[in-house]
Amino acid sequence: LDDHELTPEKIATENNISIRKLHELFSHTDMSFWKWVQSERLERCHRDISNPQLAHQSISETALRWGFSDMSHFSRSFRKQYKITPSHLRNIQRSESLTEEAEVLLKKDALRMQAFLKRLPEYAGDNRQHKSAHTVEPLLIRKR
Repeated sequence: LDDHELTPEKIATENNISIRKLHELFSHTDMSFWKWVQSERLERCHRDISNPQLAHQSISETALRWGFSDMSHFSRSFRKQYKITPSHLRNIQRSESLTEEAEVLLKKDALRMQAFLKRLPEYAGDNRQHKSAHTVEPLLIRKR
């Protein structure tokens, strides 16, 4: 699917069938060979654009890798199939990633606060020995 020079002839030859047989196989479905190829390519683009590990790749790079050479055609086709633009999908993916990171940080902060509050009585309860601010400070420093 990532071959920019993909043709029915090439697929038929590689599978030892005639071009007619290839098209006949698709006649039993609701789409032609080319519609199927485009749909599969769009599916792979959608998967890659949604993948946080591939966020460093541009949408154009993704489209080109999966056989699209015309970015306008790619964007229109993507929007038609998924009811969302590729860039909007990427922004949603980034937003979800940031939200997940924020949740992790909040949980870590809550655990740090619980640990601090558990140790607080040992600082506040001993009137004879004054604990200075610098002994409490390390508990509040965020470790990254």
